[in-house]
Amino acid sequence: MATAWRAAGPDKIAQLLIDSDCTSPVVVIDEIEKASPITPGETPVQMLHSLLERENSQHFQDEFLEIPVRAEGII
Repeated sequence: MATAWRAAGPDKIAQLLIDSDCTSPVVVIDEIEKASPITPGETPVQMLHSLLERENSQHFQDEFLEIPVRAEGII
């Protein structure tokens, strides 16, 4: 049996895209400089790179969903 988190779910961006009626939701990220990296030496911009670059955002990968999500419409 695989170990799993009880409250596991899609991240906020994937959930926004799933629940939204809009194809171009506006996302405001405040105080990103205070975000703590998962990997030592990683910057907040590197963490969001898959959303900030149009080519990558067409195939945004949410680790929970395990399928690519089209996120290029996010503003």
